[in-house]
Amino acid sequence: NLTEVSNVKNSEGLSGADKMEMNIKKMNEGLCVLADMNSDLTCQYIYDKLDIPVTDEEIEYMEAHWKPSEIQIRLIKGYYGRYFGNVRDINLITRKNFYHLAILLKKCLLIQYGWDERFDNVSEFTAIPYILTGNLEGKMNSRIIRNNKYMNKLEEDIHYNYLCDSEYSLLLEIHPDEIKSIISTLINSRFTYVTPENEELTGTDIMYDEDQIGSEITYFLFNQ
Repeated sequence: NLTEVSNVKNSEGLSGADKMEMNIKKMNEGLCVLADMNSDLTCQYIYDKLDIPVTDEEIEYMEAHWKPSEIQIRLIKGYYGRYFGNVRDINLITRKNFYHLAILLKKCLLIQYGWDERFDNVSEFTAIPYILTGNLEGKMNSRIIRNNKYMNKLEEDIHYNYLCDSEYSLLLEIHPDEIKSIISTLINSRFTYVTPENEELTGTDIMYDEDQIGSEITYFLFNQ
């Protein structure tokens, strides 16, 4: 039933509006507690489901050496968004859980490209796992690439076209160059390795070409 909310004070000095405000605060506090619980439980579900070992030493190394940039945080959270169900809960994950998820994503992507931790320290067949977990050196350069030959090739990519026609179709109506902007930013910016599996490599440049990273990022977005 609807109840009229008035400003008339009762014997306790509280009006209907005062009581409503107090109840809203309690509801918000309850939602925050539930969101925190869901965030932690979802992280644990991901760890169990993917079942790829990540050690405390790896997490501590990344925390000490990696400073994630805005685009890396966005792409990593975007990858795991399907598990959380909403933006609010994934934004509540702890720092340690974020680093854990980042390392886990790196290993998942490397395994997709045939990497085996028992034999290989660093894969030579892919760059995106290292870019997502490497350090951005200098300023991020988001200038759209204007190379017609490259853009024509990108627009022929099967994964790019799928993203344009489905997953990103609504977003592209507002920001037509969204996917190209992501790819251009990764190509135009400089990243260095942060590799607990090979500490000597940390701080050295990640080398890749335009075709490689364009293909890898569209495939990565396709699999989100």
